[in-house]
Amino acid sequence: MRTLLVGLDNPHSVNPRDALLPAPGVGNGTGERVVELIRESAPRALADYSVADYERDFDRVNLYPVQNAVNGKGATKADKMMAQWCAMYAVQGGYQNVVLLGNRVRVAFADLAGLTDDDQIVEIGGRDLHFYVVPHPSGRNRFYNKPANRKNVGGCLASLRERRQQERAR
Repeated sequence: MRTLLVGLDNPHSVNPRDALLPAPGVGNGTGERVVELIRESAPRALADYSVADYERDFDRVNLYPVQNAVNGKGATKADKMMAQWCAMYAVQGGYQNVVLLGNRVRVAFADLAGLTDDDQIVEIGGRDLHFYVVPHPSGRNRFYNKPANRKNVGGCLASLRERRQQERAR
């Protein structure tokens, strides 16, 4: 089961391939924090889970793949338009799971996908997409200060990774 991680933008690169990856020289970028969450919450077999593993297991895209998002709170019209693009990207790409990272990304998708819960299956473009909504794994987000929250989000990501591995093994 393919999983697409969706972030807002990448302030360190305008290359879409760099979406949600660790930024060289920046240290502890979003990609690195996602890897840490998986390492911390997963079985011992994933204790050495690496950035290369992460790149192989998850496809990544930003609402704004080649530019920074407009500053401001809440979803702008542009955010909602980019959410439509991401949803069609997910449908056309054959993804089953879509993980929305952060509140602004969730709000951008809310109208389009009719999201009401943090974990919900929605039909878009004739395809069922399973949406997962998690707080952005930013170093500024206090949600992750609680070990139980880190474990829950990391466990969810590790589970999605495991399903992908099982699919590849078939």
